[in-house]
Amino acid sequence: MPMTASERWKDMIRAEHAQSDRMRGAAPPGDHWQPYAQGFRSDPSRTDDPLVNRLLLEVEPHQTALDVGAGGAGSLCPWPASASG
Repeated sequence: MPMTASERWKDMIRAEHAQSDRMRGAAPPGDHWQPYAQGFRSDPSRTDDPLVNRLLLEVEPHQTALDVGAGGAGSLCPWPASASG
């Protein structure tokens, strides 16, 4: 019986994690992401971000934006305050 799409996805994730573990070797001590955390703490009311300001000009309140998970959502954080509904 062939794998379902979700079974295949889970298998791919397990394989990717196993590959990452092999390449990394020993697990890093403590919280690996701690040194990077500050980079994800943007002020949602900031007005000095050129990318956010440009996106706010392009997207109107009645439109929908989709964060595809390629980062820390730093460019989308200010949007809800300017959106309608």
